[in-house]
Amino acid sequence: MEKRKSKLKQKWFLIIGFVLLSFFIMAFGREYVGNLQVEHEIEALQQQKQDQEQLHLETSNLIDQLSSEYFLEHEGRVKQGLGREGETVIVIEDDLGSSLSDKETDLQDDNMTNVTRWFYYFFSHDVFDELVSYESS
Repeated sequence: MEKRKSKLKQKWFLIIGFVLLSFFIMAFGREYVGNLQVEHEIEALQQQKQDQEQLHLETSNLIDQLSSEYFLEHEGRVKQGLGREGETVIVIEDDLGSSLSDKETDLQDDNMTNVTRWFYYFFSHDVFDELVSYESS
């Protein structure tokens, strides 16, 4: 009987030991998986930080370029028609949206201004060639 009680105690001891071991294995497994998730999240946040730093650097460079003296002077000259002190600013505007028939009419017009002829010479070689051929004929 004593042997029987001893075997029963051993069985219970093994069952309780197995349950505790299973409990510890599951707890450590959950912790390990949780640590892996935290590490992955840290890596993702570090990558996001690097991307934000790169964007900040690009934006800072763009701000530096846009606030440079050269850019501001260029914008003032081109878009606003401004000049330095003592300079004379001449703005030549041309209707670039004119149709082909308007250009043909210009070619036949003997009173074409010199500015228009120069514009065709520099910016519309085909129209200038037509003008020269029309005048020579």
